[in-house]
Amino acid sequence: MYTERDESGKDVEFFSSNGKGAIQGNGNLSRGSGQNARLVRFINTVGMAFHDIILVDAPAFHLVLQGVENAEFYHITVHGANVGGTDGVDLTCINNCYLHHIEVTNRDECISVKSPSQNALMEEIYCNHAGGMSIGSVDASSKS
Repeated sequence: MYTERDESGKDVEFFSSNGKGAIQGNGNLSRGSGQNARLVRFINTVGMAFHDIILVDAPAFHLVLQGVENAEFYHITVHGANVGGTDGVDLTCINNCYLHHIEVTNRDECISVKSPSQNALMEEIYCNHAGGMSIGSVDASSKS
């Protein structure tokens, strides 16, 4: 039975107090199993900070930010697998998002900014071995 739930948040701070906190996704154990797992995901969150965290080996995307507003993300390190489908950061920013001092090592998108994002500022982003950064998405109707 499906129960509707509120997936929004307000005034959230997620961090490691000593800057050494890491989340291990064990993607090597579950990759290819049909799961589309995200290591960390925030949905419809207003007024948030996410910082001083290391994300390691997600089965799929590492940090997914859907519909965030008035948010800051900084001092984040992502160590992804040497395969596709392991985006570092997927962002849909409703308004006023600031991403800085982020380092991503993977073989997929480093940062992917999705439509209809607006007022997103990114500085000091380091993409190691990544496919780069992308802005916008290709919808299914434009693929041939």
